[in-house]
Amino acid sequence: MAPALAGAGEYQESLLRYRRLMEADAENSELINNFAWTLMESGDKAAAEATFRRALAIDPKSERAAVNLGLLLARQNRDDDAFAVLSTSIGEAAAHHNLGVVAIDMGDEQRAKHHFAKSAASSQTPKTSHDFLAALDTKDTSIR
Repeated sequence: MAPALAGAGEYQESLLRYRRLMEADAENSELINNFAWTLMESGDKAAAEATFRRALAIDPKSERAAVNLGLLLARQNRDDDAFAVLSTSIGEAAAHHNLGVVAIDMGDEQRAKHHFAKSAASSQTPKTSHDFLAALDTKDTSIR
């Protein structure tokens, strides 16, 4: 029920339900990750960051928590911090790709180009990094 409430924009009720669930299962990193996501969506970025980090402390291999934390940091223009978290979890090329996508969403073409170029330089780059880079070079950012 907590995810459905969050999806409907009922963040406070969703957070309350997550807290109740976590009382019974305090070490469930996926539950904590979902709680952190809802905190982020509700606008409480500081609490979301701390909670994503808590999920990672419980399960350092949680790709979902690492990616979510990295995206949160990137949306705060903390690319170095975001890259450190993302690259450890999903690799450098994918980390730069994700940072490029966030930069496009934020309307920062120069930052996006920088990250897509870094991603494209890797042999493990996602194909779409090249597509995004080409679109940015032609000013067509509708490729999202």
